[in-house]
Amino acid sequence: MRENKRKITSLVILLVLLTSAVIGLSGFTQNANGPLGEGPIIASDAPYSETVRNLSSPFFTLTAMTNEGEEDALYARQKALYSLEHDLKQIGIGLDIQLLDWPTFVGQLIAFREFDMCYVGLSGSSKDPDYSGVYDENGSLNLFGYHTSMDYDEFLGTGINEWYIQHGLEIMPPDSQERITHYHEWQNYMMEEILPLVPAYTAQEYMAHWSNLQGFDYTSGLLQSWGKMYWSDIHPGQIATNELVIPAQDDWYDLNPLFSGNNLDELIEYGIMDPLVWYDKDTSAFWPHIVSWEQLSDDQIRLHIRENIPWQLDPEGLFPGEYLDVEDVYFSLYCWKNISGNSYLYDWIADMQIVDQYTLDIIIDPNFIPHHTYLSDLNVAVLPEHYLNQTQDVDGITPDITHMSWNYFATQPFGTGIFQFGSHFPGVETILTLDRNGWRFDPAITSDPELDFYNRFGFDWAIDNLRIRVMPDQYMREEEFYNGWIDMIDQISPEELWKYDYTPDFIIQQRNQDSILFYGFNMRETRGTPMQSMDPCPGDPTITKGLAIRKAIAYATNLAKQNEEQYEGTYEIANHPIKATHGRWLSPDVNKYEYNLEMAKYYMSLAGYDMEFDTDGDGYSDFEEENIYDTDPFDQWSKPLGPFFSIDLLVPNTNPDRVAWAHMIAQELPKIGIHVNIFDETGWEEISPRTWGNAGPYPIGTYAEGGYDAFFIGWGWSKEYNPHYVFDSSMITPNGDNFYQYSNPEMDAAIGNLTESFMYDDTAYWASEIQRILHEDNPGIPIVQYEAVYAHDPELIGWDPNLWYYSYQSMENWELGPGVTELHYASPGWHDIFHPHWDWNQFDNQWLNQIFNGLIKDASADDGYYLEDLAFDYSTFDGLTYTIFLNDQAKWADGTPITSQDIYYSYMLQIESEWGSPNYWYWSQYIDSNSITIFDDQILEITFLQKIPYMESLLRLPILP
Repeated sequence: MRENKRKITSLVILLVLLTSAVIGLSGFTQNANGPLGEGPIIASDAPYSETVRNLSSPFFTLTAMTNEGEEDALYARQKALYSLEHDLKQIGIGLDIQLLDWPTFVGQLIAFREFDMCYVGLSGSSKDPDYSGVYDENGSLNLFGYHTSMDYDEFLGTGINEWYIQHGLEIMPPDSQERITHYHEWQNYMMEEILPLVPAYTAQEYMAHWSNLQGFDYTSGLLQSWGKMYWSDIHPGQIATNELVIPAQDDWYDLNPLFSGNNLDELIEYGIMDPLVWYDKDTSAFWPHIVSWEQLSDDQIRLHIRENIPWQLDPEGLFPGEYLDVEDVYFSLYCWKNISGNSYLYDWIADMQIVDQYTLDIIIDPNFIPHHTYLSDLNVAVLPEHYLNQTQDVDGITPDITHMSWNYFATQPFGTGIFQFGSHFPGVETILTLDRNGWRFDPAITSDPELDFYNRFGFDWAIDNLRIRVMPDQYMREEEFYNGWIDMIDQISPEELWKYDYTPDFIIQQRNQDSILFYGFNMRETRGTPMQSMDPCPGDPTITKGLAIRKAIAYATNLAKQNEEQYEGTYEIANHPIKATHGRWLSPDVNKYEYNLEMAKYYMSLAGYDMEFDTDGDGYSDFEEENIYDTDPFDQWSKPLGPFFSIDLLVPNTNPDRVAWAHMIAQELPKIGIHVNIFDETGWEEISPRTWGNAGPYPIGTYAEGGYDAFFIGWGWSKEYNPHYVFDSSMITPNGDNFYQYSNPEMDAAIGNLTESFMYDDTAYWASEIQRILHEDNPGIPIVQYEAVYAHDPELIGWDPNLWYYSYQSMENWELGPGVTELHYASPGWHDIFHPHWDWNQFDNQWLNQIFNGLIKDASADDGYYLEDLAFDYSTFDGLTYTIFLNDQAKWADGTPITSQDIYYSYMLQIESEWGSPNYWYWSQYIDSNSITIFDDQILEITFLQKIPYMESLLRLPILP
């Protein structure tokens, strides 16, 4: 084969790793203390001003809208805009506030869009972080006016923000760390490079309970708290300590989850019937509750049903001793798809196939691929097939819902859950009883570490009964609670918290609502204000003028003050463009834009507005010195810089040279305003838990959070350097060695293209592109490359030090001058093993390479070519299947011809389990027993299982007789 691959010269380098320094395609985050905090503005960052501010009027005015109303929450929104108006006056921006009725306001948001800012809320119960209808170009709720021309990328063929949103829908499985990381990077990118909104608040739900109730967590909910709850003593009015009494606004009507609807129905149903998968607090995580799952392909999901889960006895006593199995799960999903009131939610299920008694495959309809919400769709109650499927309709499949069992089940349900149905007095109360015969009391099940049962559900189980009393009147509920006749009360409005916080007898708890309030920007250029401008920023042409102004508004918005003034501190400040209830999907590195007036003024100055900065403190603004007096605004630079921020250094103590470099750099960093707080020179047993062995959450946090800020390390690579394991986003720790936590879609694509390339020009191009991207993004700082030094006779020719170092060179073309037939070599190490497939020693390899040959061999390391060796020629059309033509002159030392059978034997030996090949882990990725086809003694075909960069290197295996 004449088209060969070029290698990337491998380096041994020391790296300074700044955690999350490169996130997505841009991860710059401005430090709150600089350049306008404690340290001065460095000259290269000095804001340039094009507009002289008239202090009696704003630079420009924006139209801001919200909906009016008499309700406290709506009135607070109106007051919040007036508070924002005051905040923005401080940076020279005026607001024209318009209060609209709800229909008119909605019309402005989605149709007319005659606003620059709006104050509005977004709500919904979806547990998936898909916001494709909100923040993408064609989203029906894209009130912000994002369009792909704002951040168009030639390589991606679309806007970067658009790519993030659309690609997030394609990553499977939907709960994978890869997808979580992707959505973190999207938030970081959008909030840094687009900034369509200023997240404001998350409204709270409040409840109160008597203080002697221990272990209850409102965020986790009553069911997940039950095993942790107990009474520490008796409160006034309490009758028993083995029950909990709660109120309900209405009585239930139908307890079959397929047809029910109100909150009480759901509490009872999911107390009695387990869902297939369980969401933890804040709907942030899935758990293998009754089933675990795996995604076999884009269109196939496999469910594994937990064994030995007993069913409670049915109300007629017909089916004792029943256990959950695949029939129940199949039946339940069939009913949810074909019978329930929400059957449309299960249109994605094309078919279901029973594999065995505890395994079910779900086939996804091709029209729904990829389907990123299937896990949340499985958060539904499992139904008893043995009881509800006693008779069927005429089709012989659909259960007969007119059968009496369905009527019994609607009023006396049973399941596998925490409670079993006790009694019901219509309009008065319902009693549920703890099922101590259920699987939650079976240690063989609860000891499963994947279930993490005791942390999630507790182990006390001290309360036996849940009594739910029907109380339609709010004042009655309050009175009964004050008297101690009920133990907790919820749906408390923030305005009525004073009724419960006056006494230590009550404890108030809160949790996030499924909503977010925000100040939205209309970024459409047709509005014509400076805030929408796509022109380069005068003070920083790398960002637009509009983005600089939006950043200024974000930093100038004093959310903490507004919360106290408008909401009496009862809201939680939001920092993300998605709901706080998304839990683990919230990026820990998103720019929070905490109130910082100096930063707001800094970005306004970058946009070209005179904010009266006086860098040198001489009484004249920088703008005046530059544009009026023609003097130097930076003429007092004798004082040291910063520090702008501090970092901690993590340094392995196993390499003296590396430690020396780390000390040297630690002494240099303060000179550029970076303070070194901790210099942790330690061993790998201390470093591993912070890096490869970090227990999460991911991405890995700062040094103070158990991770690292900057990490010194060395890399050693083979001649065929594969960047996938170090720089591909799928290899972010703990999945691989990308402890940079570096993620760049362009890099991922380049690595993928390098892997797919098998022609020389393609490989060389993508190798060059990878180096270009690394140079631009700089996830690590290369410090030094070690070189091996060889002293040799100056008459020695034909010797390539790079190939020799990597043990890839034959001595067949070496020469030491006329008549010299011996080479004397001083080896730095011992020789251990003389089998070419068992070698681990570089010095063994160098000499074994003189005895054994591969199908190809390496040529000069300067150009990276491969040349035919035992192969006379070879070819490939796809980079996976290689047709090999052996050299008919190739013979073993005893004169026996080398044949295709020798090639087959040598490759198969690598995956022979009985032989115990030390390279089995490697070769089993690329070949199996069917990989080699022999046509005759001289011609064979090798088909590899997958591609790697520099694919031909797999043909270099030493051949054995």
